[in-house]
Amino acid sequence: MHPVPTVLHCTDSLGETRAFRAQVTDYGRGAEVKVHLHWPPREADDDFYESRFDLCDPDCVQVSMLENRGLWHYSRKGITPALFDLIRDLYPGRRLRFSSNLTAAKVFATEWRSTGAERVWKALVGRGHAQYEPTEDRFYLT
Repeated sequence: MHPVPTVLHCTDSLGETRAFRAQVTDYGRGAEVKVHLHWPPREADDDFYESRFDLCDPDCVQVSMLENRGLWHYSRKGITPALFDLIRDLYPGRRLRFSSNLTAAKVFATEWRSTGAERVWKALVGRGHAQYEPTEDRFYLT
């Protein structure tokens, strides 16, 4: 399926709002979203914030990948929460959850959660936007 461009409005922790361009590709069992600093993307030298969301059961969407590649222009800009809002709009009525590091709880063999991702989710819990399920070692967006 061809990517659909959209504008992603992101607000950082200081309250500054920026608009990034995002390309959403629905691949049937979920969506890939690439967030670009430049629009249109420059083929030879464009970088992007990459994300993937997989449908894992009838009422859930799993965050399978969030990767800003450590680039300053994507770090701490509020892109991750804006992506979560976008995915909730694309898949209404489904809960958004994150990967588990517990082998027994994994739905996808390759799933894992990095230290950086853990910090993002703990911050969301602290703000009341997510909850942690210790028996599954998973975070769920509320």
